[in-house]
Amino acid sequence: MRKTILTLLLALASIWASAQKTNIEHYDAYTTHGLRAFFDAGKTMGGDFSSTLVSAVYGKQIDSQSFAGGGLMLEWGGDRVNFGILADYRYEIMDNEWSPFLEARAGVNFTGDGAQMLLNPSAGFRYGHVNLSLGLESGLSEYSYHVFQIRLGLDFGGRVR
Repeated sequence: MRKTILTLLLALASIWASAQKTNIEHYDAYTTHGLRAFFDAGKTMGGDFSSTLVSAVYGKQIDSQSFAGGGLMLEWGGDRVNFGILADYRYEIMDNEWSPFLEARAGVNFTGDGAQMLLNPSAGFRYGHVNLSLGLESGLSEYSYHVFQIRLGLDFGGRVR
């Protein structure tokens, strides 16, 4: 009886180990390609100013913690609409399913008054494919502004392991 139980346990353990190996191989094949996209929606607030924004960034996961890409942003509020083209760099502090991260975005923001340089450093937290960040958006031109920004987003694609 003991031999039968031991044989069954060993058979189940080998089947379980084989299934785990298959899942890991599938996961690694998905995550090692390194292409990644971020889609964010958020709110900017500062003084008597408030606006809503959406952005999309596409790029390459350089290693397990660094990402670089480019994207587009649309922001509207009150009587203005802005369209931005931006470069994005993101560093995930931990190489886990959840991680705090630092992000820097820079680019050009096209407004009704012309173009202005856009800087947007932020810090946030990622769990799985969901991101939450808090940052400072600065538009630099003759009419400079500095506002707080909060974004909630999703990311798609792989991370290099």
